[in-house]
Formats: sequence, C-alpha cells, structure tokens
Amino acid sequence: MREVDDLATLLPATVGTPLFVVGVDDDAGVEAVRTIRMTPGGEEAVIVAVQRAADGYLSALLRAGASDVWVLPDRESTIPQVEVRLVLAEHYARLQVEHARVGGELNVLKRALDLSGTGFVLTDPRLPDNPIVYANRSFAEVTGYPLEETLGRNCRFLQGEYRDQPAVAEITEAIREQRSVSVTLRNVRRSGEEFLNEVHIAPVRDDDGTISRFVGVQIDVTEQQNTGARLALEQEARRRAERERRRIAIVAAGTASMDRAESREAVLRALRGAVGDLLGPASVVDLADGEIEQDDRTWVIHDADHPTSSLVLDTTPDDVDDRSAVDLLVERTDEALTRVGRRLAERGLIRAMRESLEPLRPVAIEGLDVDAQVEPAGPGLAVGGDFVDNVVFSDGTSGVVLGDVTGKGPRAAALTGLVRHTVRACARLSASPSQALELVNLMLLDVPDRRRYSALTLGQVLGPADGAGLRVRFALAGSPPPVVLRDGGDARVEGAPGTLLGATDTPTFTDSEVTLGPGEVVAFFSDGVSEPLGGGVQASERLAELLRGVPTGAVDVTAAILRHGNALEGPVTDDRAVIALGPGR
Repeated sequence: MREVDDLATLLPATVGTPLFVVGVDDDAGVEAVRTIRMTPGGEEAVIVAVQRAADGYLSALLRAGASDVWVLPDRESTIPQVEVRLVLAEHYARLQVEHARVGGELNVLKRALDLSGTGFVLTDPRLPDNPIVYANRSFAEVTGYPLEETLGRNCRFLQGEYRDQPAVAEITEAIREQRSVSVTLRNVRRSGEEFLNEVHIAPVRDDDGTISRFVGVQIDVTEQQNTGARLALEQEARRRAERERRRIAIVAAGTASMDRAESREAVLRALRGAVGDLLGPASVVDLADGEIEQDDRTWVIHDADHPTSSLVLDTTPDDVDDRSAVDLLVERTDEALTRVGRRLAERGLIRAMRESLEPLRPVAIEGLDVDAQVEPAGPGLAVGGDFVDNVVFSDGTSGVVLGDVTGKGPRAAALTGLVRHTVRACARLSASPSQALELVNLMLLDVPDRRRYSALTLGQVLGPADGAGLRVRFALAGSPPPVVLRDGGDARVEGAPGTLLGATDTPTFTDSEVTLGPGEVVAFFSDGVSEPLGGGVQASERLAELLRGVPTGAVDVTAAILRHGNALEGPVTDDRAVIALGPGR
C-alpha cells in the first residue's frame, strides 16, 4: 500500500498489459477486484485499487487479487483524475514476470543466497531504473520492508533523505562501470529508524558475458559504533561477503563441470575438486563404495550403479553455509550421475546395434579385387540404414549385397538387421539376384509396418567369360545403377532399374550382366552417393564423368566416390555405402 501524493512522479507507461483501476468505497469495490481477477485472462491483468482511508480495505483487497493498493489524500477529487497517471502498472507487471523468471535462470545463485543469514537483493539492470527483482528474508528483517513493498523499486528508497552521501556516488559509478563495490551507507528502516548498512555489490554475468543481475549483500553494522569494533566488523563483513561470493562461484563452477562430464569418474572428479576448492585440498578423505558408518562427515551419493557410494570428509564443516554448499554439490552430483548413467546406457545400446549390423566377415571374394565402405551421416555412435555384406547363391557362386533402408536410428537399425539376414537367406535359395529380390520383397510385404522399405543392389560373380574377363550379374531394387570403369579410363552406367522393396506386390527386377577385363571394376553405391548429384540415372552418369581416368583398383574407386561426395557443398545428410568389384590385374 502506498499514498499517492505527487502523481507527476509516477513512471511512464508502456503498451501491452491490461490495466484496471478500481475505486473502493465499500465492499462492492472488493468484489469488483475479485471478479476481474477470476475472469478469463484476468490472471495476467494489473489491478490497482484506489481508496481514501489509509487502513480501509487493504487486507481484503490484497486477498481479492489486487496488484497494488493506493491511498489518495483528501485534496484529490475524483477517481477518473487518477487514471491518467496510473501508468506504473505496466512496469509493475513486467517486474512481476521477471521476478518469477529469476528462479529458473539463477537457480543455483538463488539457492545459495537463501541459505545465507545475510541480507541479499538481486537487481536487473536491463529494466528501467535497475529495480529489485529478488530479496531474501534477511533483507526484509533488517529493513522492515516486506517483499511486496520491495520488488520493482530501486535500492535508493532505503536512503530516505540521505541522498547526497559520498558512498551513493561510489555505487552509481561502480554500476555504470559494471564492477564490484563495497561501501557503508546511512539508510532508513520502514519504521523511520536510521541504521548503518554495509553494502557489497557485484555484477552477475550470463553465459555470453552480458550483465543480467547485480547482487547486493547488506549487513547492519549499526551496533558497532566505536572505531576499533567497527573496523573489525567491516573486515569480517567483507570476509563474509567474499566467502559467500566464493561459495556461489564454486557451486556454479562445480555444477557446470558435472553437466559437461561424460563418465561417472568425471562427475566424481568434479565433486572432489569443488569440495576441495570450498574446504581445502585435503578435505575429501574418500569417495567410497561400500557400506560405511554414517555421521556428520559423510554424505550419501545416490547412484543406481553404486548404491552405497559416499563422500567422506576429514572433519565436519564448522560453517553452516559451507555444509549447505556441500549439500547442494552432492545433490548436483546425484543429478549428474543419473544423466551420465542414462547416456552411457543409450550409447551401449547404440554400440551393440552397430556391431550387430557389421558383416560377419569383411566383404571379400577369394581371388578378386573387392573393397566395400560404409560412412554413416551422423556422429560416431549414430546408427544408420546403409549396409554391405557377402552372400552365397544356391549354385555356390559368391556375391555381394549393398542395401539402404528407410529411416534413421534404432528403427532403421532393426530394419537393416532384418533385411540383411533375409537377403543372405534368400540368396541361398535362389539361382540369380532377381529371384532373391522377389523373395525379399515378399518378406517385407508381410511386415506389419508397411512403411518399411529397402533399396538393394545384389551382385553375383559367375566366373570367367568365354575368352577372358569376369562375368558379374546383378539386379537393382530401387538402387541407382552402377558405374563400370574400363581399363582405358572410360566409365559407363550399366543395368536396368528395379522396384523398391516392400513398395508393391507386383515388382519388377531384372538381371543385368557385365564382363570385366583385367583391371576393370564395377562400382555399386547407395542413394547417399547419388542423391547429392541429382538422383536417378542422371546422377550415375554424372558420377561416371567424375570417375573417368581414376585408377581402376577397387580401393581407388571407392575412395574416389566418397571423395567426390565430400567435395560437394553442404553437409552430408544421408549414409553412404560403396562396393567396388573386379578381377584385378
């Protein structure tokens, strides 16, 4: 509640927040405030109740939901004259929102401040006049001002008539220069009693270095009037304020290190380091696993994989604030260990998936020049949908398969495993690649999720052709046509297109055949290679142009194909698989 004495001094309005001014002369005014607050959208409104009597309906109005209660002196005439100057409302609402947000942005800082018995305030220099957006209980006890009369005001309201103190200029200059300052001010409590207030102010920066808050530490030094006692108190107050700032910094730094930790050992190392910084390097006796006697030197660490872990100190912290800081660090350790455990479990699952998708043996055919490469598009532990493998047909001839399934991650990994093992089984029941693809298509059509598709290239080595060379038969199922590199440096696209597996029960698969002379190679590849080049047959033709003149060893060809893909602009967004096959020289 405040008396509106000089309306011209009120803050200017900003646009955007609903404002209601309610004149209160009887119970009807209280009911009007309650009705506005309960109306949909009214919870965000600013409701200013204006009354004549200083006591009046204050308690009832606040319970009804009034944002503020104003008292008009008798010389003011009518309520409508006040509305012109009640422009503080938008500013008041913004401060309410900002205060609610402090707990999320500066949780560690606010927790540390609440643990202290010293008066603290947080101000926001981004808002007009650098208002108070947080004050702890000790501040209210020292000054006598409750929270509702503190938030939204500049700290200068405590100065009363003592606005010309030299220390005030020191504070103003320090805030302008964005640095710390310590001064002693003559302030006035809400009761009108004067007191000496030792104030320590420091900026608080966010992640990008911008100052988002100023923290003020306030200590009542009124009782220490003689010079010797006053000096000692000032020194102790400074030390206490410095220790408090140091605790805040240590807890924040330790929490940040735990958040970055990738292992249990790293989390516990961060805990040991933070406690050592707080209490001294030799303070941590052990981070023990196993049952130990619980006492006031021991903190239990809650870790699912190590349920009896404990932090053991050499002595009990004498300072209650130090103990509270250790409590907070152990709490952050529990949270970090939970995150790390979940992350490691996920990585273990992904690693197992990837290992299960690797060929049982390297892709190779005895006596031939073969190289196969798979490059996932994601990070090192990502699970992709491309794969390569060896196959054997019903007549005993060897072959290779290159596949690409829809999707990414665990879902794609499961489909990849299903398709790869099915292709190997179907090849053993088939005399040709096209027959095997027919069987694989039938299998995918029986999968309940009809969105599961796969593109495959299935190759079969038939042996030497009449006269010389190596005969390779292959069939395509939604894959780009391969490129054949001849010994003279020429490169051509070969093969007939085929239907994507799982897309229809009337697919078309055609066996194509190429004959390779010494040093010549056929290169099969997935759409992760062809799509950046435009996709389809045109992409294979463009790749053939890029490969003309490349040495025709299998390793040289796979390296050249992947190298051309890496040279394209933009990030790699799809897995890439390549198999190069030839008779060698």
